[in-house]
Amino acid sequence: MPSEKELSKQFGVRLVTVREGLKGLESLGLIEKRQGKEGAIFITEVSNDSVKTALHTSLSLKKYPIEISEK
Repeated sequence: MPSEKELSKQFGVRLVTVREGLKGLESLGLIEKRQGKEGAIFITEVSNDSVKTALHTSLSLKKYPIEISEK
């Protein structure tokens, strides 16, 4: 992935905003940040568990109207 600075420029947001977003993605297991000489941001291998966790978190934080239609 691009660096934090590059993402900040690309999306036109402050660096702190990018860092907070990346922390969220990292806590969901969707990315991995590595420090040091070989440090960078890497997208992790997507597993069913990481996708389920991300969806559950997203859906639980927002209220979506659900309509059930009867057939």
